[in-house]
Amino acid sequence: MNTKPTTRKQILTEAARVRKIRNIMRIIAIVGTSLVGLGALWISYGHIYDVSRVAGESHVNAMLIPAGIDGLLIVSGVAIVSGRKDYVSYGSFAFGIMASLVANVLSASGSILSYGLAAIAPIALVGASEMLLRMFFPTPSKRKKPIPRRVPNTNHVPTKLSTILNT
Repeated sequence: MNTKPTTRKQILTEAARVRKIRNIMRIIAIVGTSLVGLGALWISYGHIYDVSRVAGESHVNAMLIPAGIDGLLIVSGVAIVSGRKDYVSYGSFAFGIMASLVANVLSASGSILSYGLAAIAPIALVGASEMLLRMFFPTPSKRKKPIPRRVPNTNHVPTKLSTILNT
């Protein structure tokens, strides 16, 4: 039988238990999301590296191009989640998604299945990085500000029309 806590000590104990469970769930979410993101980053990095090498880039450039593309995704995602709502942040994020998606799909072997599998890594990277960012930088509340009531002007009290006309 589950009874509600009644004493102050029981309430504090219950609150501590709930906090502990929430902290454990938060740690599991952060670790799980980080592992998915790192796996997707590793796969995406490899795909973009391979495409860069096939395109004739040097080894050093081929190592830096994936870091630039996927890094742009992460940096612009941080900017957006932390409150920057401008064209540069959204444009960089959209460009990073498109560049990563195109480069990953170009690494595929030519079948529909390989194209689909190659597209999973950048999509998983975007999803995992956004979820992780929102865990650390929660978006501000989107509650509407209350509309102030219009207060009538009390300095001027209208008089009856008959008194105005009689004078």
